[in-house]
Amino acid sequence: MKHNHFIRTCTALALSIVMFVMLMNLPISALAIDAEEDPTVSVTIDGEDVELKDASGSELDPVIIDGSIYLPIRAIAEALGLDVHWDRGSREVQLTGSNGTVASATKAAVPSVVHLNGARGKFGFGEGYIMGYEDNGVYTFKNIPYGEHERFMRATPVKQYGTQTAPLVCLNNGPVSPQENTLTEYQNWAAAAAFMTPSDSDMFSTEADCLNLNVWTDTLNANAKKPVLVFMHGGGYQNGSAIELKMYDGSYFADYTDVVFVSVNARLNYLGYMDLTAIGGQSNLGLSDMVLSLEWVKDNIAQFGGDPNNVTIMGQSGGGTKVSSLSSSPKALNEDLFQKVVIASGFGASARTPEAWAEDAHTLADATRASTDFIDYIRVNGSSLGMNVSGSTTMDQLAKLAADASDKTVFEYLQQLEYSHLFALCGENGMDMAPTIDGVYFDNAGSLTADGLNETARHYTYLIGSNWAEMGGGNSADAVLGANWDGTGAPQSAVSNLTAAQVNERMEAWRKTTVLNADGQRVPATRPGSLEEIRVAFTAAYPGHDFYDLHSLGTLDLNNETYKTMASLVEGDNKVYHYFGTYTMPYFGGMTMIHTADVAYFFHSISTSPYMIHGDEANAWKVADAMATSLANFCTTGDPSISGFRVQPVTADQDHIILYDVNNRCVTPDFNAQLQELATPVAD
Repeated sequence: MKHNHFIRTCTALALSIVMFVMLMNLPISALAIDAEEDPTVSVTIDGEDVELKDASGSELDPVIIDGSIYLPIRAIAEALGLDVHWDRGSREVQLTGSNGTVASATKAAVPSVVHLNGARGKFGFGEGYIMGYEDNGVYTFKNIPYGEHERFMRATPVKQYGTQTAPLVCLNNGPVSPQENTLTEYQNWAAAAAFMTPSDSDMFSTEADCLNLNVWTDTLNANAKKPVLVFMHGGGYQNGSAIELKMYDGSYFADYTDVVFVSVNARLNYLGYMDLTAIGGQSNLGLSDMVLSLEWVKDNIAQFGGDPNNVTIMGQSGGGTKVSSLSSSPKALNEDLFQKVVIASGFGASARTPEAWAEDAHTLADATRASTDFIDYIRVNGSSLGMNVSGSTTMDQLAKLAADASDKTVFEYLQQLEYSHLFALCGENGMDMAPTIDGVYFDNAGSLTADGLNETARHYTYLIGSNWAEMGGGNSADAVLGANWDGTGAPQSAVSNLTAAQVNERMEAWRKTTVLNADGQRVPATRPGSLEEIRVAFTAAYPGHDFYDLHSLGTLDLNNETYKTMASLVEGDNKVYHYFGTYTMPYFGGMTMIHTADVAYFFHSISTSPYMIHGDEANAWKVADAMATSLANFCTTGDPSISGFRVQPVTADQDHIILYDVNNRCVTPDFNAQLQELATPVAD
């Protein structure tokens, strides 16, 4: 995608090739790889004075295309007696001879230091320097702290970073919010799902240091003004992190596109989405953390080549809920922290009233007073708290003192309570996890739902969508999680293991289903078309797809009334775009696009899990190229169209759906009208 990508790799490849050619006594000019196109076809010459001769002394003439100078690398390789290999995932080009690799387009990583804005910003972040690293044209900075906080209180900006000679080291993944995933006794029946969404292994929690973010960029030019994408991870309000999944690595997106990539860690679950204002805390902690991270971006992202006035926020699954909440934040709108929103498989957010939270806070406080841990806390700390406690105080007396403890005492106890005990206490007492309606961090309307956009959320442009199968099963995911999704493997359910007869049997069974009747009861139903009629209609609607893919299609009718309502409410030039991920991945004989799978394609990070694309690499990369470019264009201009593929926004009267696939399409909901007619169940 980048036309100037070759500049970044020029020096390394030039030196390595020149060194090799010097050994062969061959003249050669500086070469550089245009790594966004297959460099096994051509290389780009850096400079117009080109002199490249083969072993016989014959000059290889360049070809000029759109002002760029190209030479066929296969001719170069043949002339030098070398083989050419391009690893698309790593963007590495290797020239290999009989003695092994003799030239490579990669170079060694080096440290990089950035001076943060500090007092030059508007939100009060500290002065100082941070150190990341540059690796083949991509600058990486991990675990940049943006907030300091006490439990149940809103965070404040970090006040100091490193010095010029001793910068803050930002080379490694940072700690994440404590959560169920980090508890010692955590168990997950669906742990096998990580095969389909591979995880990184170094997620650890430190509550005091969990407010951090990561930045990937291809330039540190403060005047570059590149668009910025800020990603909020999935996992609901409860779990997850910016580094949980391999596909979250932003280096691939920053390398492939002209967009600066940021990912954020903030407080989660009871630490971030429980409001204890009624007994001494504050509200909207996780939401205010994310706002604070966006303020950091506003103040500092120019130092990483980004445009602070062209920011897109993106969230997938629970991250979609988070960015829906951010879209409902008057504070974020008033500070112009972002302009565009991407919501992947997770639209909508709701908030609770302060009154509802106050009732819950007092319920938790009363339960705390009655707990044995709190009574023991009073035994140990009662004297320092001004209570009449001594070695002779009985358990009944301690229990009475605990029962009479003030809200302030209870709150301070909860602030210092070990996380696993806090998690258990809140869970046992049914504490909720949600933002609070306050008119500052969350719109007074209290929701961003199917009823449309609240007043705050009307000021953004949206790209919203979902995937073919999501979490509905009926595809090769059943082989991983079991046909009943009970966590037991079922290899016989992998498409690669199904015979034609078994496919037919399953599709016949699929025709027989249930629907809700007028009384809300499940009753038997049948799809009216024969299998052959449905097959013909399906092939017409989704050419190139295997018929069994229909078995896992989550919805036949893609017409989305919510998005049409949104389109009628957005203000000014803002628009709403609707996408549907339809590519079938090759592993296990064919895995229709499941929940979260689209993230790797949007971020161009599919090489982080090679087994997922083996067998269909060309098409997988074609889809990733298109989706990453579409997302980058949306970040840049608010329009996800790409070269050769013009898309239409949703209107109040007409939904338009972007189908991301081997062959992209933008369709209206009637594109599969016959399939809907034949395959929509009718009560028996």
